[in-house]
Amino acid sequence: MAAQIDADIKDVVKSGPGLAFIVYPEAVTHLPAPPFWAIAFFFMLILLGLDSQFAMVETLLSAILDQWPKTRKYKTLVILLICIGMLLLGLPLVTEGGAYLLNLMDTYAASYSLMTIGFVQSVAISYIYGAERFFQDMKIMYGARPLLLWKILWMFVSPALVLFILIFAIVEYSPATYGSYEYDYTGDILGWLMVAAAAFWIPFWVVYTLCTEKEGRDFFQKLKNVSTPNIFWGPALVKHRQLVDYVPGFVVDPNAEKEKEAYFNPAVSMSSVNVDVPNGKVDTRRFSFKISYADT
Repeated sequence: MAAQIDADIKDVVKSGPGLAFIVYPEAVTHLPAPPFWAIAFFFMLILLGLDSQFAMVETLLSAILDQWPKTRKYKTLVILLICIGMLLLGLPLVTEGGAYLLNLMDTYAASYSLMTIGFVQSVAISYIYGAERFFQDMKIMYGARPLLLWKILWMFVSPALVLFILIFAIVEYSPATYGSYEYDYTGDILGWLMVAAAAFWIPFWVVYTLCTEKEGRDFFQKLKNVSTPNIFWGPALVKHRQLVDYVPGFVVDPNAEKEKEAYFNPAVSMSSVNVDVPNGKVDTRRFSFKISYADT
């Protein structure tokens, strides 16, 4: 293509959305049997898009079902609503100015926010949750402990590389452009709002969780409490939770422990219950009590 238009390769092939939708389609027309390669190329793009959609829908679906367990019996409806919402959000990208919006999202949302989230995730898993505990969890799930190489990558290499790329991207920042078109300041503001919309929730939930934590006398105790998995964290089935022998104080059956805490009252027992009834009459509409007992 560069030879045909007598130009340098750097002037013909540029990164961005145009590479997949403009340059490659033009390139396949110069190959033998261009219809075959055109069909194969766009079929590959369809499969790539479907794969990305599966990942995004499943990620959002898992978060919704975990946060609101009552929605699990309406899983099909939740999936339908997620797909409709994504469809509506994607409609502006197929308008006449959709290419400019897509390039803006690719420049900001697909770079700064993803690197920030990736760095925070790697640090949280490796140093807050603990890489060793994560390895033990994988051993229970897969039956074998991963190689030590993965631990080194997760704890040191990945966070360092992501942080380096993020800092380098910020230092080398320049306003977004699309070909010869330069976005005005409103485009840059919209791009940074995309970044903030994704990264803002990390510090927000940290502060919110610390402020709503009831246990702990000072800030450091609260920070330790919110950084420690609760008793329900772990495998869903009790038979699998019995395999967790590397966490001190791990609760094998959290539901049973919760029932004991909810119903056990040391002040009330089956052997001694004293109820004062004035005048020997009881209004059953307003007076009731529950006798609970602990396992002996």
